[in-house]
Amino acid sequence: MAIFRTGPFLVPSQTQNGSPINTVVVMLTNQTQRTLNAVFKINQVALNPQPLPPSGSPITVLHPPQRVRLQPNQAKSFAVPIDEQSETISITQSNPGSTALIVTVRGDVAGNGRGIIASVTGGFAAPGESLTISEPTMQIRHDEFVKVPIRKRK
Repeated sequence: MAIFRTGPFLVPSQTQNGSPINTVVVMLTNQTQRTLNAVFKINQVALNPQPLPPSGSPITVLHPPQRVRLQPNQAKSFAVPIDEQSETISITQSNPGSTALIVTVRGDVAGNGRGIIASVTGGFAAPGESLTISEPTMQIRHDEFVKVPIRKRK
């Protein structure tokens, strides 16, 4: 088991062509001959929030941990709305460019391609679509994830 995480990456207020950013997409791929499992989650981080969100923390859950089972040579994508009503994003609306996301994937992931391969992108999604216009500054490739050391319990 391993844990891979993006660093916090900024969510621009709009795509390069002016459409609002309203979706982040997490893609997981299994290019092995084994069934693999993972759990992913997405956190929002409000940068310098004034005032702090009601929770008292600038980090809130955008997408709770979700289990994913991938059969051999299978890929799945998950389009997650960036909810304008969430406490983190509502702070951002009054302070554009002040929110970031962190995506964490744990389970059968590996940096060498022998496990689940993860990537992230974001942008504008029209109703009923996963992503209409992607924002290049929100593209995170698998090799840009950071492996998080796992502390063994004594």
